[in-house]
Parts: sequence; C-alpha cells; structure tokens
Amino acid sequence: ATHGGARRTVRCHSADLSGSGLRVRMDDGISVGTALDLWVRIESLGRNFLLCGRVRWFDAARGEAGIAVEWAEGSDYWAWQATALD
Repeated sequence: ATHGGARRTVRCHSADLSGSGLRVRMDDGISVGTALDLWVRIESLGRNFLLCGRVRWFDAARGEAGIAVEWAEGSDYWAWQATALD
C-alpha cells in the first residue's frame, strides 16, 4: 500500500523481526521508499499486529526487503514494540 498512489497487497514471510523493523522475503519487487500497511502474524502469540512501515532496501537477488516500522495513529506500534523487544 502506498500513500497517495495505487494500493497493493503483497504477501511475504518475515525472516527477522525487531522493534524498529523487519526483514521479509517476497516474490515481487518493491521500490525503496514505498509506504506500507502491514499485517504481521506472530503464530506463537496467536495474534496479528497492524503496522505501518517504509521500505528501506530491497535485494532482488535474495528476494528480501527491509521494512522500517513507523508509528501511526490506529496502528499496533506500541504493542509491537513491547512484543518485539521481549
């Protein structure tokens, strides 16, 4: 999903999580700077987190992207911080 542009949904799998962001594996390319709405499912907790983020890097050879998590009204940012830092 992008701000002020076409919205798109991308399914991906997280490879690494932290309070500040996540590294994800994805089949499709994505542009650096793209703003995203993210649904992150943590199976061990049995819950989803609604997060907002921005693509910081994309490695086409590996099919991975780095997403920086950003605070946004209505998101699960603070719950994510508490969970990801545990």
